[in-house]
Amino acid sequence: MSLHLQTLSDARLVERVQELRLKGEIRQPKEYAEVVGVLAERALWRQSCALLLEMRFRSMTPFPSTFASAAVACYKAAQNQEAAVIMDKLWSASGRRIDVMDCGNVVVRFANAGLWQGALTFLEEMQDHRVLPDAYAYNNVMVASRRKNDFSVAPLLLRSMQEKEVQADAWSYSQAMDASNAVGSWEASLEYLRQLQAAEVEPNSVILTTAITACQLGDVSPKKAVQLLREAQASGNCDVQAYTAAINACGKAGLWSWALSLLEEMPEAACQPNLFTYNAAIGACQVAQEWEMALAVFSSMRRKGTRPDTSSYNLLLSSCARCREQAQVERLVQRMYKQRLAPDEVTFNCLSSLIMDRRDRENFLEELKANGLRPGVRTYNPMISACAESQGWEEALTILADMAANEVAPDIKSHNRLLDVCASTASWVVVLNVFEALRSALPPNAATVRLSSRGSAAWER
Repeated sequence: MSLHLQTLSDARLVERVQELRLKGEIRQPKEYAEVVGVLAERALWRQSCALLLEMRFRSMTPFPSTFASAAVACYKAAQNQEAAVIMDKLWSASGRRIDVMDCGNVVVRFANAGLWQGALTFLEEMQDHRVLPDAYAYNNVMVASRRKNDFSVAPLLLRSMQEKEVQADAWSYSQAMDASNAVGSWEASLEYLRQLQAAEVEPNSVILTTAITACQLGDVSPKKAVQLLREAQASGNCDVQAYTAAINACGKAGLWSWALSLLEEMPEAACQPNLFTYNAAIGACQVAQEWEMALAVFSSMRRKGTRPDTSSYNLLLSSCARCREQAQVERLVQRMYKQRLAPDEVTFNCLSSLIMDRRDRENFLEELKANGLRPGVRTYNPMISACAESQGWEEALTILADMAANEVAPDIKSHNRLLDVCASTASWVVVLNVFEALRSALPPNAATVRLSSRGSAAWER
């Protein structure tokens, strides 16, 4: 029945439900549950409540999940008081004791509707009615809160489970670890892994991959990431995501050779690299400024049938641009357009470090705007740095003026790069004048003061 109702507009749905009621075609509690569920998705709270009342007059007991669906409809329509009344009736009007499975279904209703606060409130009510939530109920609240980007809930719920001696499963730990990673709390993520192992819960591939990702986020030796990868292999829980996370961890530490070794061994481990794996390996080479190795990985990727995306090209362009390999950059840009991949803001930011004079800069900015993009501070900063090679402190000042004309606010990096150019190519008078002008716009940091001092000292010598 619900499959036919779900395709109707709101107005037609209300009419159709009324027709079914008048004809007596909604007869069983299961049918009422289905109809109330569809109404809840549309926030049609009046109709949902009317069906609950009708069931009462017909001496039918709604399922706990039916009460929850009606409450969801009320919450979605900002009828919070009505929702609270319905949830009170859930406990008193059921006609039987509500068990943990019933409660789990109620939590799922709230979680699927994105109402994790309602699900969390119901967890507390369960305990007030002497029904101890199980891992299934807790996990659904964790998932719902994660979907709403609230990363504080899962760790708190895992702690509550431990305090109440509710047996947490692998999914409980993985949700807490993922939430911790999302806010950069890698220490907490690895601590949850330790707790999981102490509780003798078998880690799955998701947990081990999340732990490897934590190593990438934090100040952890890449050896730890590789160790976790080997544990995943030994337990049969190793997959392409685990390898990709380990390659990312090695790349962040500048260990491009480790990253490429892991990439090379994947086929032997029955794991085929995907686009994200190759991008991680190219990124490892980019961090280490090994542009030739980055190109080698890129070529291997294409040869083995994996189509590069804009991120692949951006990583390569950044690597080649940082090493001043302009010919390679031009070839890559041509190939990118040939593959009909549209450049994005990151692409232009990578290329901006190669812009040396005003005419090139004007053409570059016109092309950027022609692609529907606006230059940002990350576009201009590399241009300022490039002025050091052309001995162009005047040009660097012109770029700063262009930023103002395009309503791009410089940041402290813009100021420090400008001072660096002036300290290398201009007189100490210019350096000090620039320093005084910049100091009034943004508070200087240690690097700013150091650069201004270096310019003065170099001129005096």
